[in-house]
Amino acid sequence: MANIKDVAKLAGVSVSTVSNIINDKTTVSGELYQRVTKAMQELNYHPNMLAMNLKKSKVNFIGIIINQLSGHYHQILEGIYRELDKQKSQPIVKIIGGSSAEKGAIDALLRLGVTGIIVVSSNLDGELVQQYKDTRVPIVFADLYPAHSDMNVVCFDNKRIVRELTQQLSRESEDVVLISGNSFLGSENNCINGFLDAGGKKEFVLETTLDKERSYSEIMDFVEGMQNPPKYYIVTNEYLGTNLNDICRYLNIKNFRIFALAGDSWYTERDHNLTYVARDAILCGTEAVKLLMANIDDPVTFDTQKNTVGYFGDIKSLTESGTPDLILNAENKSINLLMLESKVSEAVKRLCKDFAVRTGIDVVIHTKTQQELKSIILENARKKNSEYDIIMADLQWSSQLIKENVFCKLNDLMDLSETNSRYLHDFRTFALESSEDVFALPVLIGSQLLVYKADIFDDAYMKKKFYLQCGIPLEPPQNWNEYNLVAKFFSQKYNPDSPVKYGNCLLGNNEEGMMAEFLPRFWSFGGKNNEDGILQIDSMAGIKAVRNLCEAYEYSYPECRHFLEDEQIAEFLKGDIAMISTYNVHLPKKLDYSDERIGFSSLPGKASVIGGWFIGISAYSNKVEESVKFLEWELSNRISIRSSLFGQVSPFKKVFYDSELLKLYPWMDVVNMRKVQPRKKELIIGESISDKQPEGMNKGIEAIVCELIWGAINGALTPEEAVKYAQEQIMNV
Repeated sequence: MANIKDVAKLAGVSVSTVSNIINDKTTVSGELYQRVTKAMQELNYHPNMLAMNLKKSKVNFIGIIINQLSGHYHQILEGIYRELDKQKSQPIVKIIGGSSAEKGAIDALLRLGVTGIIVVSSNLDGELVQQYKDTRVPIVFADLYPAHSDMNVVCFDNKRIVRELTQQLSRESEDVVLISGNSFLGSENNCINGFLDAGGKKEFVLETTLDKERSYSEIMDFVEGMQNPPKYYIVTNEYLGTNLNDICRYLNIKNFRIFALAGDSWYTERDHNLTYVARDAILCGTEAVKLLMANIDDPVTFDTQKNTVGYFGDIKSLTESGTPDLILNAENKSINLLMLESKVSEAVKRLCKDFAVRTGIDVVIHTKTQQELKSIILENARKKNSEYDIIMADLQWSSQLIKENVFCKLNDLMDLSETNSRYLHDFRTFALESSEDVFALPVLIGSQLLVYKADIFDDAYMKKKFYLQCGIPLEPPQNWNEYNLVAKFFSQKYNPDSPVKYGNCLLGNNEEGMMAEFLPRFWSFGGKNNEDGILQIDSMAGIKAVRNLCEAYEYSYPECRHFLEDEQIAEFLKGDIAMISTYNVHLPKKLDYSDERIGFSSLPGKASVIGGWFIGISAYSNKVEESVKFLEWELSNRISIRSSLFGQVSPFKKVFYDSELLKLYPWMDVVNMRKVQPRKKELIIGESISDKQPEGMNKGIEAIVCELIWGAINGALTPEEAVKYAQEQIMNV
C-alpha cells in the first residue's frame, strides 16, 4: 500500500509539500498541485482522514451507556446513531447490566477521552447520578432520567399520555391499574403523576423494577393479590406489557386490556389484549445527540435543558374496543375499485382479504394505465355510470374531476379531522382544493429529492480537489447553481479525474420530465404566477431557470432525451452518474441503499414539485356505506404500514416515523425534513385559460413550454427567446 513518501517521490517533491497540500496549509501553483494529486491517483493513495481529524481534534467520540436493547430502547439507540453519523461523530457504546457495571462504564469512557455521554439507563440512583455530575463532560439522559435533578434530558410526554389514557379508560371502569418503574426515574414519576392527576387510585399503582426478568414475579404477586383483577392496565414499557399479558393468561383472567407505552414499530400489533401507545423513540435519540452537541459547543455558559418528544395517534381511538368492523352484509356483497396499475393497486390486491374478513365485503379491482384511467373516469362521470364505487386519480386532475362531479363529498361520511391529522405535513392540503369540502384523500404522495453516489461525495481526494478548485465543500448542492458546479466537477469531459462519466442524468424532452426539471428551478429563482394566475415564464426567473437547465444538460448522461423517472433511476444505478433529481415513489423498494452507497438530500433550491394519487367514492355509487368502510380501512395506520411494506409508501406520520420502514426507504428522512417547500404542478390557475382546455390536465400548456425549452437546450433558441415565445403561446391558448 502506497504511503506519503511514495507520493512525494513520484511527484518529485518533498514529503512536507505533499503533507501541506493534503492539509491545505500552503498555496502552491496549479502545476505543482496537479503533479501531487496525479501521483496520489496513480498510486491509489488516500489520506487517512480519521487520523487527520483526530490530530486536529475534529472528531467527537461520544459515549453511550444503555442497559438494554429490548423494546423501544433499540430505537433510541438507532436515533442516536443516525444523528451522530450526520454530525460526523463516532459512538462508543457500553451495554451494561447493574449499577456497578455502569460505574465502571463511566470511568472507561472518560479514560477513552469521550467529549460527551448519552445515558439510557434504568439503574439510576443517587450515587450514580452524582458520578455523572462529577464527570466534567456534557451528559444527556434519554427517556430514563433522574427526577428532580438539574441535568440535560430528552424525554417523552409520559405524564400527558398516561393522564389521557386514564381519563379515557376511567369512563368505562373505575378501576384502572398502573405498573411503572421506580419513581426515582423522572420518566416513571411522570407516569405516576399523570395517573393520579386523572383520578387513578394510589393503591392501584405498582412501582416495580424495569428489569424484565425480576419484574415478572413482582407483577405476578401484585395481580394475584387483587380480589377482583381490573379490566384495564397501563404499563410504562413494552416488556412490562409482555410480562403482564403472560401473567393474566396464566392466571386465567378472561377480560383484560393492557396499554403499553412503546416506541413506534409496525409489527407491535400482536395481541388483541395488548395495545401499544406509539412514541417517537428514534426522535428521542436524535434530539439527545443535538442537545449534547449544543452543550459540547458551549461548555461554559450552556444552561441545562429538558426537551419533550410527543407521541403518535389519538388516545381515544386506542382505547376503543378494537373488535373487527361490524359485518354489513354476509351475503357476498362487493364493491368495485377503478385504480391505476401501480404499487397502490398491488398492495390493495395483497391485503384486501383482510377487509373482506372484517366487513364481509369483497373487493373487485379493475386496473388501468394512466391514460386509460383518465378517459374512463371522465366518461363514467358524464354518463353518471355507477359501475365503479371507489376511484383512484392523479393529484394533478383534482380541479377538473371535482368540476365534473366525479366524487361524492366526504365531509358528512367520515371523521376527516382524525384522518387529516395523521398525514405527514398535512399533505391533504396539497392534494385537494382550498375549499372546506373534501372529495378525495391522498393515498400516495411523490416528492422530489436529490439522489447521489455517497461514496464519491465522501472520497477524501475528491473532496480536497473540489474545495481547491471551487472554494466550497463537496456536499449535496443546496441551490441550482451549486448543482451545476458539482455536476461539472463529476463530468469526465471537464474533469478527467472524476470516478464517474456524467455529473447528472436529467429527464427527457417529454412534458412530464421537462416540467419536473424546469419548475423547481423556476420557483427557486423567484418565479411566480402573474396577477391573472397564469405562470409568468417570461421573466428573469424564467430566463435563469432555462439557462441553468441548458448548462445542466451539458453534464448529463447524453441519451436521456426520452427518459422518465424509471429510466433515469435505472441508468443512475449502473454507477456512472453522480446524482439525479427524482421522485421518491419511483425509487426501487428492493434495493439495499447502504450497500449501493447511495445518499439522499433535499432538492436544491426552495421548492420542489409534489405529485401523487388520491382515492374517493364515486358520486354515482350505489354502495356508499360500504365504500366508506373501504376508505377507512385503506387509510388506517394498520393498513398503511403494511401497504408500505409492499412498496406503497403512504403519506402518513405513522409510516414515515417507523424505524423498520426507514431501513427499507432511507429517503423518508429527507422527504420528512421540510427544508424544501413542496408545490403542486399547477401551470394554469386562471379560470379563463383552464376553461379553454376541456381535458383540464394542462397538457397543452406543458407541451408548449417543453418544446420551447428544448429548443433552447439544443441551441435553436436563446433562453430569452424561449421564455418570450412560451409566454406568447400560453396567452394565446
